[in-house]
Amino acid sequence: MLETSISKGFTEFSAGLLDARHRGAIFLSGSFSWAVDWYFRHHTCNQTQTQNQIQGQLSEKINEAKQAEPTGPTGLAELGAIFCEAASEPLSDIFCAQWRAFNKVESAGEPEINFISSKTYRHHLGRENHAIFFADPAFNLDAFAALSGTLVAGGIMYIWLSDESNVDEAEQVTTSNFLERLKAYVADQQGIYHVYQSQTERTVFGRYLKDESTVFCNAKTESSHQFPAAREAREAGLPSDALLPAITAQATAEQLIAVKYIEKVLTGGRNKPLVLTADRGRGKSTALALATAQLFFASERALNIVITAPHKMALGVYFTQLRKLLDDSQEGKYQISDHQITWRQHCLTFMAVDELLRSQYHSKSNPDLLLIDEAAGIPVYLLNKLVAQHHRIVFSSTIHGYEGAGKGFTGKFIPMLSAKGLQVKTLTLNEPIRWANHDPLEQLIFKTCLLNASLGELDVCAVKEQGFAPEYRYFTGDELAQNEQLLVHVFAILVTAHYQTKPSQAT
Repeated sequence: MLETSISKGFTEFSAGLLDARHRGAIFLSGSFSWAVDWYFRHHTCNQTQTQNQIQGQLSEKINEAKQAEPTGPTGLAELGAIFCEAASEPLSDIFCAQWRAFNKVESAGEPEINFISSKTYRHHLGRENHAIFFADPAFNLDAFAALSGTLVAGGIMYIWLSDESNVDEAEQVTTSNFLERLKAYVADQQGIYHVYQSQTERTVFGRYLKDESTVFCNAKTESSHQFPAAREAREAGLPSDALLPAITAQATAEQLIAVKYIEKVLTGGRNKPLVLTADRGRGKSTALALATAQLFFASERALNIVITAPHKMALGVYFTQLRKLLDDSQEGKYQISDHQITWRQHCLTFMAVDELLRSQYHSKSNPDLLLIDEAAGIPVYLLNKLVAQHHRIVFSSTIHGYEGAGKGFTGKFIPMLSAKGLQVKTLTLNEPIRWANHDPLEQLIFKTCLLNASLGELDVCAVKEQGFAPEYRYFTGDELAQNEQLLVHVFAILVTAHYQTKPSQAT
């Protein structure tokens, strides 16, 4: 019998995530139709609860105005990102049919749903989602890890784990060891749940009321999101009266430091690139937008800034934040056309990497400042060509392998810059912005995908003195799956030796 009620445990779990600025994950084991229905019902509940909590923080007047607005059925903006991929059955067709039934939509037309596949997920890395439904019998681990980074605080990632009978034998061999590790981790992780079709919600979420409400309360106390005071702005080398007011209102201390160093790339000597790195959710794309707005605000001469990335869609957060900052500045309206934003006498242009390389003598491709976001997703040889053409560059990139070439960027390209005689400045953003510290979903991704695997220091001299002879051994996947510590060490060697290591190679 299909369970239709939403348990108190789930509503409190959902509220706890938002209150603590955490994100959660729910694994759904059962039929695809059941998992889709479960997602629709619970995501709708979570969205309603989120809106109510946000409204509760507004003034009474604004709250009343919000309540007066029509809500309507769950639509594209509220549905979240949907990763559906399967060669054996049309999962997206089933999803669309159930979406129509759930929302009582009679039209036979295709609903506008934000479907993502293994071919397109990298285009979404610069976006933000409030929910993600992930359905892939083969379990594309690279897409799983990357898309998790687009989920904002209070969001939940719903992951369908198909029955083994629905997965090809080859896919079972590839994913079985990983899924066993995943299930074992989920069983003991707070903020992460595994729901089976045969279970009732009360059985699953009952433990939240006992175990996790205190944890989330403590997390809320530990991870209160602090914005910088004027003192922190001065410590960053940027007097508060010289900053765009919108920047002082929303930037963190780390982001202010990034703004300072980006400004130095423009105003200081040539060939002194900045490398800005961070894990996902640390606000590096927003820092680029803050710096762009600040440079426009402070410069008396017309500036021509160009930004590039592996895909324009990866710059969604950057452009959204930049437009908001320019709007909030009250210093004049910006103009937008195609790939360009103009404000006052200044110009910001998006150019694809190949376009930059083809038109190096065009005025727009010889900018005052070149920003390269998600640089790890661009092949190293292309980055080298850009360095040869441009002398004031800011590289910004996610680390820990989300983009697939991250180790090539940190392990090969950055040392190459120094070897060229360039005075490279590196800066890492550590504090999460999209979510709070100790986030359950981030811990799940890092642990199961081995994203932070690294080699320990080896004293070569001591090894030689003690006469240790090298020993070569072959380990099967089953052996590694049974020994987590050994798996981490082996994967760390792979990451170090092969610069394009991806999370999927941990399976």
